[in-house]
Amino acid sequence: MNIMLIEDALALIEEGSMRGAAERRNVTQPAFSRRIATLENWLGVKLVERLANKVEIKDALLNRQDEFRSLLKKMDSLRGEYTSSVNSLKIGTQHTLASSVFPEIYSQISKYKFIDKIRLRTRNQDEIIS
Repeated sequence: MNIMLIEDALALIEEGSMRGAAERRNVTQPAFSRRIATLENWLGVKLVERLANKVEIKDALLNRQDEFRSLLKKMDSLRGEYTSSVNSLKIGTQHTLASSVFPEIYSQISKYKFIDKIRLRTRNQDEIIS
């Protein structure tokens, strides 16, 4: 389960439209719609009704938004507890750069003793930017 999916659902509630929420989350509308569909599949419940020119947010999502917000706060707090004592560096890049450029970058960065952990995330361009 990706926490970004919960953030997406909350953005959809706040914006009221797929287009507005997608813009806010810095992804294309089709990509955002797929992310909401992924959350629906994971939860096993339909969260939105996709109509011709709009989307209707279902009660299954609206009635649980406080729980989603609470879950995000708890996860953020938990992550903070684990990472507060670790000096980490997070790098996001596209797949091609990860294999062609990152090895050299890693060899240079790993010389610095104050960095305990290096995390590389490879995603498509629209996901890295968000």
